[in-house]
Amino acid sequence: MPETIRKESFEPVAGHRVEIEVYEKTSIFGQNLDKLKASIGIEPTNNRRIKITEGDVAWDYKNTITMKPETFEQLCGWYKNDSK
Repeated sequence: MPETIRKESFEPVAGHRVEIEVYEKTSIFGQNLDKLKASIGIEPTNNRRIKITEGDVAWDYKNTITMKPETFEQLCGWYKNDSK
C-alpha cells in the first residue's frame, strides 16, 4: 500500500478543488529489491510519487496526474522561469 507523506487540498476558484498528495510506493517486492540493491552498493530507487487531482467541489468529475518528484520539479522550474 502506498504510504502518504503529505496531502494538501485547496479550492483555488469557486467550484473547483485541487488535491496534491506526496506518497511512497511501498510494495514488498520494491522493499526487498531496495534491500538487495543496498547490499551490493547500488542506490535504492526513489519510490516517491506526486499525485495531483483536480475536480469539481463534489468530486463528481475529476482528473488525476501522477509523476515522479523530478518531473514535478521540472514543471515548477519551467513555470518559475516562464513567469518572470
